[in-house]
Amino acid sequence: MGEYISRSYVGNGWVVNFADASAKGGGDAPLIYRFGKAVNSKEMQSFAAYLVQQKRKISR
Repeated sequence: MGEYISRSYVGNGWVVNFADASAKGGGDAPLIYRFGKAVNSKEMQSFAAYLVQQKRKISR
């Protein structure tokens, strides 16, 4: 269920929206990483690293 976060991300801060949820998002990288580590999800840990990398590119 947690991996839905990484699977619904379409890029540039946008996610596939569900029901009345916002389509703008992307997530809190440290929280996603910690949850991924707790449930042993390499996918979530990698996604968190990707989000951090993208944030660094934007701030340059």
